[in-house]
Amino acid sequence: MGEMEWSDLPKELLPMIGKSLETRVDVLRFRSGCLIKVEESNPGELSLFDPLSNSRIRSSRTLNPKTLNLLNCRIVELTKACALSFFCPDGCRSEAGRNHESTTKAITGVDKVVMFPNSPWTSADECAIFVLFLDGKLGFAKYGDEQLTPVSVWSPEFDDIIVYKGQFYVVDRLGIVSWIDCSSLKLVQYSPPLCGLGEQKHLVESGGALYVLDRYFDGERRIQLDNNFSVRVHNCPKTVGFQVYRLDEEWGQWIREKSLGDKAFG
Repeated sequence: MGEMEWSDLPKELLPMIGKSLETRVDVLRFRSGCLIKVEESNPGELSLFDPLSNSRIRSSRTLNPKTLNLLNCRIVELTKACALSFFCPDGCRSEAGRNHESTTKAITGVDKVVMFPNSPWTSADECAIFVLFLDGKLGFAKYGDEQLTPVSVWSPEFDDIIVYKGQFYVVDRLGIVSWIDCSSLKLVQYSPPLCGLGEQKHLVESGGALYVLDRYFDGERRIQLDNNFSVRVHNCPKTVGFQVYRLDEEWGQWIREKSLGDKAFG
């Protein structure tokens, strides 16, 4: 049997499906119809990606980036992410001395970019960014800076960075969460070490609480970069499981979550 679009289903089936939904997450998924990742590389140029596999959606009858107008869709924005790229203006030359057209290229070796404030009402010259590289190093820049300032601290290897309660927070590979003073680039320890045995830590904010997802792999994760942040050795083992921990800020301890209920972390 071939695939069928939701809009082609008989209308009498929709109430029957709706009555069988048990949780709030099931209802949201059913009402949304689809969950997509929209990437805007240049103003007006949209590309669609699967949010789980991050594979690009080429085209379909209902999702075509050439005809999709987000102003005509009833959408709910779940989250927003930034990417760091290099813009080469008209007339710039490559190392070989050849002219080429203006283009935007991704910078290799970058794992994550976080900007704050991330608001359409904020002027660009008021923003600051932190760049997390694949080898765990951290760089900082404000609007107008020509290069990143390395954040040299006692723990040079970080796994994740987010904005939480209007502040930059990082987690290192021991599971210690710290917040960053942007004026001095010094770190202030915010949590005790996490006693998880996973190989990679991820920070998540949900419902005003701070969580760490401890990821387990089926092998060793090895990453090595050269001086130009190009990946030379990059071993990507498969993910085999997660453990979720919530920070009890009142008691200053990690609490292992046995169930997320109707929540879903992506």
